[in-house]
Amino acid sequence: QHDDNNGSTDVTMDDMELSSASTTIDASVVQSRILQSASLVKQQEEHAEAEQPTFPKLSALQASSGRVEYRRVRCPPHRYSPLRENWEQILTPLVEYLKLQVRFNTKTRSVEMKTSSHTIDTGALQKGADFVSAFMLGFEVQDAVALLRLDDLYVESFQVTDVKSVLQGDHLSRAVGRIAGQDGK
Repeated sequence: QHDDNNGSTDVTMDDMELSSASTTIDASVVQSRILQSASLVKQQEEHAEAEQPTFPKLSALQASSGRVEYRRVRCPPHRYSPLRENWEQILTPLVEYLKLQVRFNTKTRSVEMKTSSHTIDTGALQKGADFVSAFMLGFEVQDAVALLRLDDLYVESFQVTDVKSVLQGDHLSRAVGRIAGQDGK
């Protein structure tokens, strides 16, 4: 090393080689540190597995803090007759499997559903509303039941006039026919 007049220190290549040569790593120390870290990880995993509490599943009424949840699905005029004809088939899965309370309000022409103390699943009300709305959109009851059985199945719909607003009359009918296809009717 060489000191200049301004107080800075110069380091030569020989000094750097000597300093790096004097630094040695003991293999036994490295091995013991690796073993220590592995044992710490193992202890943490055992500790995490041992202290996981188990809680009983909450019912839908308990999950909603004791409040009764309520959904209403309106029945369009052209689906009123099919709803009356298939009412027993629609009511059975809602009451027996989802444990919902269901009624048809003739004044507002809507199917009303609410949770009860017997409702177990927290998503039962939403599944029931999706099931009834699928029937109102024109699905058969057997096809709409698939919404109750599968968790990742949803129905989305749109108005063709939302996509292309200038379609009217026969042009609109032809566009809907092209989207639905021959078997979509």
